[in-house]
Amino acid sequence: MEPIDHPGAEVVLIGGRLFKHSVEAVGAAAVEAIGRIRADVYFMGVTGIHPQAGLSTGDLEEAHVKRALIRSAAETVVLASSEKLDAASLT
Repeated sequence: MEPIDHPGAEVVLIGGRLFKHSVEAVGAAAVEAIGRIRADVYFMGVTGIHPQAGLSTGDLEEAHVKRALIRSAAETVVLASSEKLDAASLT
């Protein structure tokens, strides 16, 4: 189901450059906009979950956006398939 069709979902769009790989906004404008909102839950996708490296993604700008979203959300839920366990990416 798309968020627009869910009667209880509110969709908030932020500015920035569209990162086509993951279809999300990145860049300074996106991080700034995220700092002005508060989310109940942030569902975060990752490239890797590693015991020493922690959570990672393959793009620096995407990592900055994810950190901003973690700070702005009351709760963060990490979504990852089993092949991402014990894996670490660049950022």
